[in-house]
Amino acid sequence: MPTVDVFNSDPFKMSSMTDSMNKLPYKPGLLGSMGLFKESGIRTTSIIVEEHRGKLALIPTAARGARTNMHQSQKRTARSFLVPHVPLDDAIDADDVTDIRTFGSETELETIADTVNEKLQEMRDSHEVTHEHMRVGAIQGSVKDADGSTVLFNWFTEFGVTETVIDMNLVVSTEKVRLKCLEVQRKMLEACGSIPFTGIAGFCGKTFFTELIDHDDVRTAYERQNNGERFRDDPRGMFEFAGIKFVEYPGKMGSVDFIPTGTCRFVPLGTNLFKGYFAPANFNETVGTKGKAIYAKQAPKKFDMGFDLHTQSNPIFVPLLLDACISGTNT
Repeated sequence: MPTVDVFNSDPFKMSSMTDSMNKLPYKPGLLGSMGLFKESGIRTTSIIVEEHRGKLALIPTAARGARTNMHQSQKRTARSFLVPHVPLDDAIDADDVTDIRTFGSETELETIADTVNEKLQEMRDSHEVTHEHMRVGAIQGSVKDADGSTVLFNWFTEFGVTETVIDMNLVVSTEKVRLKCLEVQRKMLEACGSIPFTGIAGFCGKTFFTELIDHDDVRTAYERQNNGERFRDDPRGMFEFAGIKFVEYPGKMGSVDFIPTGTCRFVPLGTNLFKGYFAPANFNETVGTKGKAIYAKQAPKKFDMGFDLHTQSNPIFVPLLLDACISGTNT
C-alpha cells in the first residue's frame, strides 16, 4: 500500500492551512481581547483616511429679509497609507516526521498535521504579539517596528495633531487625583465632541499604576468599600476611580514596555474611533480577495528534504481621533 502524500493533500493547501491557523487558540493581548479596535479585511494594499473636521459655531441673529449667514464648509483631506507587510518563515525537516510516517498508516496525516499545527501555533503567537504591539502604538500615536525604534507611522505628524498631556502628579501625596481624573474627562469630552463614548480606559505603565493604587486619594476611596476587599485582591485588574477604568498594561517586547512605565494612556471606550485593517497576502490566489488576519502556506524544500512554512500578516491600526488619546504622566 503506497504511503499517503500528506503535504499535497487538501488539509495542507494554502486555504486550509490559513483557516486552520485562524482557528487555533491563542492568547490575545489586552487591547485585542477588549475589542477596542474594529478590525476587518480589505481588498487593497493601502488605505485612505479621509479627514473632515466639522466645526460647530453660534449663528448670529439677523433682521427678517436681511442677507442670511453663509455656512462655511470645511474641505476634506484624504491621506493614503501603505499597509505594512509582516512575513514569518519556519520549516519542517524530513527528520521531524520520519518516525511518525508509518508506511500505509491511516493516521499519519493526522499526526503530521499535529506537527504542522505546533509550528503554526508558535508562528501565530508571534503575529498576535506584533498586532498587539501595533495597537498599543496606535493609541500612543506612534507605531514602531519590531526593533522598537524604527517608526512605521507617527500618527500625530500624519494628522497634524498636538498630543494632549496631563500630569497626574501622583508622586505628591496631597494631590487631588480625582480632580486630575475630572480634567481627563473634560479633555475627552472636548476632543470627542458629538461622538458618543461609553467610558474612559486608562492603560497604565507599571510605575504609574503602582503610584496610583497606593496614592492617598485612591486608598481612601477604597479602604472602606467591602472592608477593604480591593486591597486583598490582585491589584492589577481593572478598577474604576473617578469615572475612569484603570488597568496595568502587562505587555512588553524584550525589556521595553509597550506602555512606558511612568505613563498612562487614556482612550474612549465604545466608539468606532480605532480601526484595524488586514490587506490580502501576495499570493496568486489572494489577489483581489478580502484580507485575513494571518495567512499560512507550505512548499517542499530542495531535494524533498522537508517543507518550508510561510506565514504573513498585512496589518495596519489607525486611531481616527488622536485628540482623544490623552497621555497621562507622573512627575
